[in-house]
Amino acid sequence: MTARNWLLGIAPALAATGAMAAQPAPAGALAAPSEATKKVAECEGEKFEFTAGDTRPTKITLCSDKGADKDDLVRMFESAATKIEQLEKLPQDRRAALVAQLKAKIIEVRARDVFISPLPAAGPPPGIRPEIGPTPEYAQLPPLPLPVRAPVVAAPSLAPGIALTKPNLTLECSTPGEIGEGGPCIAFARDTLLTIRADEALGGDTSLRFVRRGDVRAELALAQMRKGQTRRIRLPSELCAGVTGSNIEIQVVRSAGSAASLGQVVDTRGPYQLRC
Repeated sequence: MTARNWLLGIAPALAATGAMAAQPAPAGALAAPSEATKKVAECEGEKFEFTAGDTRPTKITLCSDKGADKDDLVRMFESAATKIEQLEKLPQDRRAALVAQLKAKIIEVRARDVFISPLPAAGPPPGIRPEIGPTPEYAQLPPLPLPVRAPVVAAPSLAPGIALTKPNLTLECSTPGEIGEGGPCIAFARDTLLTIRADEALGGDTSLRFVRRGDVRAELALAQMRKGQTRRIRLPSELCAGVTGSNIEIQVVRSAGSAASLGQVVDTRGPYQLRC
């Protein structure tokens, strides 16, 4: 049975960066459409949904402003978490679950710029329309010179025989809302938080490569870290894309230059069971 919709009150600070709507509520609690409801329905930015509870679950929908950057999203999630914590009509366990999901999303958004993503496909050059070809030119031009074959340049690679040493890293796992720093990674779930601790100083030549059954799904470049420094990230969403469960490995990659993706696999952690 689906309950009727209701809308959470929106503070001015939250309304400045996004809108939030929630469902379900007790029968008869139907609220008149508001600006926040319309904004979520006609969302022009990014839409995020969070759900808590097994029976008549409560769903929170957030919509960011069009063109919102990472800082705007973080402020929207923090404001939503504050309002949910103060919502006494919602059971305490559901409030805690929703706030934990929002805090995990904040960690994920803050780590967006450290993942290595493939370059976007290049579009057609200016003046080219794919359906009809180049835009016609009517001015007389001198004959074009004959094409010159460009020399073939080999992709950069490590010199043969150079073996790089593996860095001293500790990986620990935890889940949102868990008390303490977590413990050794045994298995992974969709919301697993991965803590990386540098047991030696790192110079920015190291990355973590996430592999699912031999297929590289994501890669995280580690910035410079001093000895003892830690970073916590959420498990890349690409690992759970299209599957409900699998096995994964985490490869530690080092390079002799600045591009970690051209380096050597110097250590492998796992395999770990993955539950999505």
